[in-house]
Amino acid sequence: MLRGVAILVAGISLSFLVAAPASAHTDFLGADPKDGARLDVVPRQVALEFSDDMDPQLSTITVRVEGGRSTPLEVTAGPRPTVLVAQVPDAVEPPAGRATQWTVTFRVVSRDGHPVSGTTGFVVRRATTSSTPSDAGSPTASDPGPTDDPDSQVTSQTAADPEEDRAVWPLVAVAGGALVLLGGGVAATMRLTGRGRDA
Repeated sequence: MLRGVAILVAGISLSFLVAAPASAHTDFLGADPKDGARLDVVPRQVALEFSDDMDPQLSTITVRVEGGRSTPLEVTAGPRPTVLVAQVPDAVEPPAGRATQWTVTFRVVSRDGHPVSGTTGFVVRRATTSSTPSDAGSPTASDPGPTDDPDSQVTSQTAADPEEDRAVWPLVAVAGGALVLLGGGVAATMRLTGRGRDA
């Protein structure tokens, strides 16, 4: 009987030894953006989720855009203890006009000290930036803009300044009166001259 008990105890101990390494393993559960996703805009952060609570201080995450170099990302704690969030800086931009493969590489450590490493990736499809100039500064029907016709400029200036018209009319009246007086004097002189000849 004692031999049977010893065998049972040995079996239980062995089962604990086998289960211990399995329970100590931390699994990578997924990412956001998801692995294999195809995006139309550049993500400004990548979230990684694991089976255990993670330590952002002991975790390293990098991103590499197709054709470029790997860029280390700032890692912070996510909304849950099992999530790490890596911030993608604005300087990381893919070439415009074509799809590019993004590869996220991580080597992270759980709060229990279990390391996990791996990769995840996605594709960013960016449209070509339009180079069409803005129509904001173009003349419109209501605002035809400046004209090169000097006559039209003079006409518009005259119509826009009625004070000058008021100042001109008295001068015209004075000049007209002077001409009338001059004409009258000439006529009177001619009449007197005619009478002198008749005498």
